[in-house]
Amino acid sequence: TDPASRPDSPKIYLIGFQDKDTSNAELVSATGLEGVPPEEMPGSIYDHLATGAFGGSLIHTPNVYDFPVSLHIARILGGDAVWVHNGESVNFHEHWMDERADMLRLPGITACSANPQTLQALCELAKDWSKVRYQD
Repeated sequence: TDPASRPDSPKIYLIGFQDKDTSNAELVSATGLEGVPPEEMPGSIYDHLATGAFGGSLIHTPNVYDFPVSLHIARILGGDAVWVHNGESVNFHEHWMDERADMLRLPGITACSANPQTLQALCELAKDWSKVRYQD
């Protein structure tokens, strides 16, 4: 995909917010972007992000196995993946073991996009959302 000719979709995939995926997708839509919860996702985010069918993702405590693919796609396209609470680029220095899912996860909420304005909008929206994955 040529970053110069790739479309910039307003669609943002949300996942990991447990019972708040849909309500948080509605909050994303209220910003002028288009929040898409998991049950409405038409396949893998990787292809959609690379082709521009989706403009990015907002993921609560992403796992370290799948998430790096989106991160690298965004960076190849000139974007980034950032933590929404501080806007810093995601790294893999910190992680935690999610015993419920039996996988390693990054802390907090990440935004991923090739478009810096999309990243800024997602960070502004979600910066104060709870970083705790499980509320019980």
